[in-house]
Amino acid sequence: MTTGQQPVRVWGRKDSVSEIEVILGRGKMEGKYVYVGWVQKLRIAPVIAALLLLSVACSGASPGSSPSSSGNPFRILMIVNLTGSASYYGQGAVQSFGAARKFLNKSGGILNRPITIDYVDSQGDPTKAVSLLTQQTNSGVKYDLCVCGTFSAETLALLPATTKAKLLTTSSGGASAFDDPANYPLYFGAQVQQKYPAQALVQQVMKLGYKRPGIFISNDVTGTELLGIYQQLFTSAGIQPIFQQYSPSQLDFTPALQALQAKQPDVVILNAFGAPTGIIFRNRAKLGWTVPVIANTTTASQDLTSFVSMDQLTNVTEQHKVVDIPSGSSHKTAQWQATYDAVIGEGPLVSSLSNYSALFDVLLYFATAAKQAGSTDPDKIRQALENLKTPTPVPWVTWPHPLGYSSTEHFVVAESGDFTFTGVTHLDQGLNKPAS
Repeated sequence: MTTGQQPVRVWGRKDSVSEIEVILGRGKMEGKYVYVGWVQKLRIAPVIAALLLLSVACSGASPGSSPSSSGNPFRILMIVNLTGSASYYGQGAVQSFGAARKFLNKSGGILNRPITIDYVDSQGDPTKAVSLLTQQTNSGVKYDLCVCGTFSAETLALLPATTKAKLLTTSSGGASAFDDPANYPLYFGAQVQQKYPAQALVQQVMKLGYKRPGIFISNDVTGTELLGIYQQLFTSAGIQPIFQQYSPSQLDFTPALQALQAKQPDVVILNAFGAPTGIIFRNRAKLGWTVPVIANTTTASQDLTSFVSMDQLTNVTEQHKVVDIPSGSSHKTAQWQATYDAVIGEGPLVSSLSNYSALFDVLLYFATAAKQAGSTDPDKIRQALENLKTPTPVPWVTWPHPLGYSSTEHFVVAESGDFTFTGVTHLDQGLNKPAS
């Protein structure tokens, strides 16, 4: 399979495929075969395949949906970045929800409503995301849940519209602006707010005895918010941190690194994602700057060894969610294994497991709340989530404890044991293992 864009999934049954026009988020019928893809034009070398036959999206079904399912479907709309920059995050969201859909449908879906999913591609563009939401909600299809946005800017743009439509909403973002039950009562985050891993990291810096921490962080919305959190936490601990922000669009971070180096930090906290990560480490190595670096959870969710060699990762520590560490983890339970098997069964894991499992788990949160409410009415699910009784054993694995949702808190509340620190790791199918 070859394409000049991102990886594409095609479902159907055909012995030979040449070139297919794919309608994003919809099915295209050619004879009795249905194809659903992630890019607008796909060229595939002739292949022999036996893949799943799907019903067309306009009939309300989605990739993996069973056309023989009975009952009124529980419909999910996913507006995520499938072909834009860092689109593997959006593709990972599709993978995660697809796995959770299959997992729950084996036991009847949500209150005996089989789960179906429609995917539309925002390309990471907030304006386009809002337009797509309007198109879908005006199409006559009644959705029960929206997975709205791959990154914070998209979710922020979509929330007013999903709230107006009285649509349950979630996303993988951690911006505090989402956590506003008064204005966004039907939004529940899949992740924790940025303050929780930040608290764990600041405690680690204090534990190691550093006195002059430096922060190297992006100047986008998420980075600027996180910088403010770090500054507040350090200041409360009696330490005045120094910092340097950078633009993720830069191709050379040497001047910014030199500006931070001149301030003589004794440790650097790094927040970076995607291509800038490798450039930053290469620029640091070229400068010969060996100051200790702590890669926060965002940075360490990637395989740093895929960007640079080990000799360019001198004195680097990584912060991880415990669910991503396979050895000695209390998370390695039957539930953990079932989640891992379900997600990896949908395709390879190209970033840390938690990026997938959090979105797998969040569908379990909604299903558990619906069961406890005895209803899929959005307001009743909201009330149930705010007063959720944690099942035994706990079925979710990313945050394997009571979630902490309440009438004033619609993000998961992390616990102290949810994070850990390691040396440099490499990713092996979503798991962070020691790098050699």
